[in-house]
Amino acid sequence: MKIKSFIIILFVLAAYSCENKLDIAPEFSLTSDNAFESAEEYDQILIGAYATLNNNGYYAETYGELMELGADGGTETAESLRNEAEFTDWQFGPSDGSGNVAAGWNTPYLMIARANVVSDGINDVPETTAGSRNRILGQALALRALGHFDLLRLYGQAYERNSTALGVPVRITQTLDNPVRATVSATYDQILADLNQAETLLDPAGLDVSPNTGGTRYRIDRLVVRAIRAKVNLYAGEYAAAVADATAVIGDGAVSIGTTASFSSIWDADDQNTEVIWSVAVVDQSEGRPTAEMFFYVNNRMGWVPSADVLSLYDQANDIRFSSYFSNTFNISAVNGGPDRNGTTVSIKYSGRNGAIDGVNDIKIFRMGEMYLIRSEAQFELNQPTLAMQDLNTLRSNRITGYVDQNLTGISLETAIQNERRKELWLEGHRWFDLRRWNQAITRGADCASPMEACSLAADSFRRIFPIPTTEVVVSGIEQNDQY
Repeated sequence: MKIKSFIIILFVLAAYSCENKLDIAPEFSLTSDNAFESAEEYDQILIGAYATLNNNGYYAETYGELMELGADGGTETAESLRNEAEFTDWQFGPSDGSGNVAAGWNTPYLMIARANVVSDGINDVPETTAGSRNRILGQALALRALGHFDLLRLYGQAYERNSTALGVPVRITQTLDNPVRATVSATYDQILADLNQAETLLDPAGLDVSPNTGGTRYRIDRLVVRAIRAKVNLYAGEYAAAVADATAVIGDGAVSIGTTASFSSIWDADDQNTEVIWSVAVVDQSEGRPTAEMFFYVNNRMGWVPSADVLSLYDQANDIRFSSYFSNTFNISAVNGGPDRNGTTVSIKYSGRNGAIDGVNDIKIFRMGEMYLIRSEAQFELNQPTLAMQDLNTLRSNRITGYVDQNLTGISLETAIQNERRKELWLEGHRWFDLRRWNQAITRGADCASPMEACSLAADSFRRIFPIPTTEVVVSGIEQNDQY
């Protein structure tokens, strides 16, 4: 499935999502007689764009847990089916048999294509209530920016803001021309332009209603746009801008940081009252399960366990994250059969909500903990160690009972920030990218053993950057990444 074919697939799916509101003739094409007629119909396409996020090619797997398992966050077990071995053993190529290379490319571009349908046409239709077009278009532009950013993280040749290395094709309208890779700098230009426009459009003063209602955080509002931009600026090395955006999110007041009293409910009940800035809804087992390769709870198949290196970082007695993410008294056999896991430290971070052990949980995309970590790292890079340490202390005091503030500087502070990211964001799709940002090798610990076949990957290995899928290269002639 290539970029050029997305428009065809898009309208097949759009026809379903609009509940037969479109009478498409000829099949798969739009004319002046059958185009969308209202902002509300474009909102249905927007829902389809959101739906791609819990696909296995996106945050439910490729951009989620695999970015931990492909790094140093887990140890493979004898129960693994080795479904992802090409990636986790770093043997993947453009024709990756497990499908992650193609899925990681196709799925964000599908989301971008759907967002482009909205941006291409919504200003040509009437709105039932003033502000509805702003609300819908603002979300579409933010999703388009996020899609391009995630593609850049995985397939782009560099992260620096002004790099002239190859980024990814930038798609801002629905066309059938062959894709051409923009530079990293030009890719960032479009990402930031979309986020800046989305921020303006999603100003509450210009909306009919808030994108998020009833206490839920499933849609993109202005707070989410700023969180996305904080992350983009951190990767780009625009540290002052990252501080500004993270500060805007932290100071907004709409979402507060989770505490030792509330943090566990974020995971075992999908509670959105604190901490969660934006999550992707997962309704049932027919949708993506965010850690199915780590632990497939339905069949009690534990393909991976947390690495010993990760577990050693936590204050296991006092850190609420340890008891929220892991268990060594997990008796799943009474529910789903198979072996009793009691005595083995296993992942329970996405084991299910409200007592169910089915792997069905909302996928947390942005949390307040990450905002404090972004600001702390950016302040460190700006040579503001006192401010960096303040944010680190704030995060830790809301995670660790009895925590006493520390005063670190230099390499000790940098290491502490990096380790805190590892603890806070474990299994949420950050580690592969963080190690690449920091130009660090992937080094698996002493528990790296069979069936795992590789225990280290150099910082400068060509496989730290994903290849462009073979099908895309063959069909469109797009330039491949080095050594593939």
